[in-house]
Amino acid sequence: MNKNKKVLILTSFVTGHGHASITRAVEDALKAQGADFKTIEAFELCRPKAWFKGAKGYGKLTNNHPKLWEFLFNLSHVLHRLSAFILQLSCEKGFLKIYQDYRPDVIVTVHPMFVGGILNILEKRKINIPFVSLVADLVSISNLWADKRAALTICPTRECLAFMLRRGLRPQKLSVINLPTRTKITERALEITAPDKQDGGPVKLFVMSGAEGSGGLDSNIRELLKIDNTSVTLVAGRNAALEKSLRAEFAGDTRVEIHGFVDNIEQLIPRHDIAVVRGSPNSLMECVNLCVPVIVKGYLGGQEPGNVDFIITRRLGVFCYETAQLAYFVRQYLQDERKLLKQTRQNQFNFRDLKAAQKIAAEIVQI
Repeated sequence: MNKNKKVLILTSFVTGHGHASITRAVEDALKAQGADFKTIEAFELCRPKAWFKGAKGYGKLTNNHPKLWEFLFNLSHVLHRLSAFILQLSCEKGFLKIYQDYRPDVIVTVHPMFVGGILNILEKRKINIPFVSLVADLVSISNLWADKRAALTICPTRECLAFMLRRGLRPQKLSVINLPTRTKITERALEITAPDKQDGGPVKLFVMSGAEGSGGLDSNIRELLKIDNTSVTLVAGRNAALEKSLRAEFAGDTRVEIHGFVDNIEQLIPRHDIAVVRGSPNSLMECVNLCVPVIVKGYLGGQEPGNVDFIITRRLGVFCYETAQLAYFVRQYLQDERKLLKQTRQNQFNFRDLKAAQKIAAEIVQI
């Protein structure tokens, strides 16, 4: 194993929290293996600067205009070759400067926008270097991720593997490894050596809707409080206006605890019995690794609907379409002495792979 390979990681820290979480997990694993790496915000390579400004608006776009985001996602899926060509034109100069300054031995992308475009540049410039695509989506996979020229495509699920095979990628260039979560999540998860908890007392519910926070969470809280002997903890993320309005609405209610953006999510989640989260891959896998059964409440069109099937078919949680049904699904978890809750925790405990980041890092340095 050549641990001294120089690894260039292309990612984004502004288009949602998932790419950043996966990147940090892989960075820590590479560091532990003694590898040299350089991580860059890939959208900063692009010109004009409107690319980066647009990427920074991802959170507001998905929260305020989800249908528009779904349209753009599906459009890029259909026009993936055109998207790659446009990206190539916009970031070629910036990428080549980084490449010449750092001289990596392998390139890894954790963002689909930088698969085809970067491979186009490498092919055009006759740069013979292994390229690794680390897929950050579970089931609803964009064509942007699939490129036969990649030396390795790391898939987080069997469904992703099947997608890549249908797109003509060769099996020997594919690997299946669970989606990694941040080191702090993994370290906390390692403390959970058995899936069951001490049951009884108030049912503790955790509510979160992404790092950017989204509206409508007040109605979720009101519905959940219909359940007797319940407490609710909600994380509003970076949405300061949402946090302020929720604090005002539930002021004085000792059953409700409101947080803004937090940096100790690995401590908050395991304190609870059930998590109500959006169908984002990162949020789901954090709850799974921490053995907290989920109620998936909402998902981004185009990008996340397959995640609902992922959770249901593996019996890692349930899906709730209507807010009015939240209390029903919580009661389903709790009936018969919390039978479903206990079984779901066991399923999560059996499914999780807390060495996913290390396995990915090993694949990268061995390529």
